Amino acid sequence: DNILRNCRIKPANNQVEMHVYFQQRELVDFCTKNGVTIVAYAPIGTRGYNVAMKRFGRPTKVLPDLLSDELVNRIAKKHSKTPAQVLIRFLLQVGVSTIPKSVTPSRIQENFNVFDFALDEQDMKDLLALDKGAEGRISDFKGWGRLEEHPHFEF
Repeated sequence: DNILRNCRIKPANNQVEMHVYFQQRELVDFCTKNGVTIVAYAPIGTRGYNVAMKRFGRPTKVLPDLLSDELVNRIAKKHSKTPAQVLIRFLLQVGVSTIPKSVTPSRIQENFNVFDFALDEQDMKDLLALDKGAEGRISDFKGWGRLEEHPHFEF
């Protein structure tokens, strides 16, 4: 809201961490109402987070493993898809674009194959219930200098 009230050029997009454990529904609603699209980074989790933290001498943390979630795996099996495909499809069905990261060519291709199935109403209800709010966040930006001192942190 602060940005929209003070900008000369309205942002067209907001790229944020978003996945089944950290759904940010309030932010999605706000952006949608204000004509700002959302792109989700880390839609399948961020297994490399701690590697990056170690490289920069920052504290590591216990990470949620979205790809091993029992419900996600059950839904994946039901649709003959991978857990990653279910996680990506979920976000697409709630109207959020995604940018999953992979360095494996076969997984990159797999991540594109999410348009030949749809999650049904019960699947969506169950996946929506996985939201952990701020507790589900992976990239909390803590330990990155003085960022936490910013008056709008956590933005």
